[in-house]
Amino acid sequence: MDIEVGGQIQGISLGSFLQIVNMDKTTCTLKIYSNDDIGYLYMKDGALVAAETGHLSNVEAAYEILSWNKTVIIIDNAPIPNQNIKIPLMSVLMEGLKKTPRGDWWKRSNPKNWKSSSIRTPTRAKTTRSRPSL
Repeated sequence: MDIEVGGQIQGISLGSFLQIVNMDKTTCTLKIYSNDDIGYLYMKDGALVAAETGHLSNVEAAYEILSWNKTVIIIDNAPIPNQNIKIPLMSVLMEGLKKTPRGDWWKRSNPKNWKSSSIRTPTRAKTTRSRPSL
């Protein structure tokens, strides 16, 4: 018995959702919206096999889509194109994070929490040890 996959997801990060799709080995087309941007991620048996957005395709499109903030994910059963991404999903996710400007990713993910003074280097408290008396 085949169960149709479909629906709309928001409120979860795209990376987290892709990991769920990967673990569940789902085959589907994900239509991703963010502001005025639209992109497609094609999943087959949990693997990312193709991606496209605007003038980008393949893994570069996947990196672009992964950098978007506040995404809405539409799950569809649209036909899956031929596999043109042969990199494991986890590698794509990690590389996508590296391609996002350092620090800017955190600011875009948490704009209301960002304060330049909110990131501090942890310091170690100085302790003095007393010697036991003999």
